[in-house]
Amino acid sequence: MRVKPPNFKLTTTQQMHDAIDRILTGRLKQAYNSQYDVGVCVRSVEAGREAFEETAVKGTALEYGRSAKKALSKVHKTFYDSSGEYTSRGMIGDVCSDVYQLLEDQQSDDLKAIDMKEAHDVLIHEIQELIALTPQPLGDAACANIKLKTIGTSGTKYYIAMQYEQKSDNEFDVLGRIYNNSKYQVPLLYDRLGLTDND
Repeated sequence: MRVKPPNFKLTTTQQMHDAIDRILTGRLKQAYNSQYDVGVCVRSVEAGREAFEETAVKGTALEYGRSAKKALSKVHKTFYDSSGEYTSRGMIGDVCSDVYQLLEDQQSDDLKAIDMKEAHDVLIHEIQELIALTPQPLGDAACANIKLKTIGTSGTKYYIAMQYEQKSDNEFDVLGRIYNNSKYQVPLLYDRLGLTDND
């Protein structure tokens, strides 16, 4: 089953990276539940991930996506596992197909463009609001995961997830991710602020 693709135009290499990473993670979960040659399926997806992680994250979102697809296709063409009774290539072909479809989808005029500056401004505002309300010392609040919905000035609905991350005994960051869907799939972007960086 194909991982649900992003429903917006990917405008940065990081967004494309996150989308392909999600495909690999989804296919790896499926590989562990495969009816045939679980080991082969897992190893093939892991070989794909290795090639993906070695791909330089540069260029436009589509250029980077094409480079990642090329690296994955090479694995698909060359991967062979002699212990495969029913398949020697596992699920790397499914990964390649998913990435190909992702790139095709991204060239569709049906996908909406998101104002990333607005999204970033909204995210930073919400992180700062949380920082202003954060108790000192953090105590049990350090384990909190906060989710909320808000609307940008353009009328776009945003969904934000925030959590505290400990840097040292007394230092914490707030890590925030912003999405355009209520299932919190594929972040538009993410950022972090220290608990004292609220100016």
